[in-house]
Amino acid sequence: MLSGGRNMPIYDVHWTTPLSGYYNLNVDAAGPIEGGKWGIGVVVRDVDSVVVAASYWQIFSLPDSEIAEVLAMRWKGLEFAKKLSFVNLIAE
Repeated sequence: MLSGGRNMPIYDVHWTTPLSGYYNLNVDAAGPIEGGKWGIGVVVRDVDSVVVAASYWQIFSLPDSEIAEVLAMRWKGLEFAKKLSFVNLIAE
């Protein structure tokens, strides 16, 4: 536990292989850091675990990590995948 922080449970989180012909979309949000900025990252992997697309953004003024995670998937992750024409996609 960090000073002033709260105990956080640790989960066994790992990447799951998608079905043949599909891609996995993973997103993450972290923050806030200096100036109230949040970081959002997106990774698309194929069935062989190869990263076929990735990107990141900094955004401002999010109320909490739950909202940041939702926006990471909806606003950035899915839009990113759509822009790159990924059709068979599993969002995690």
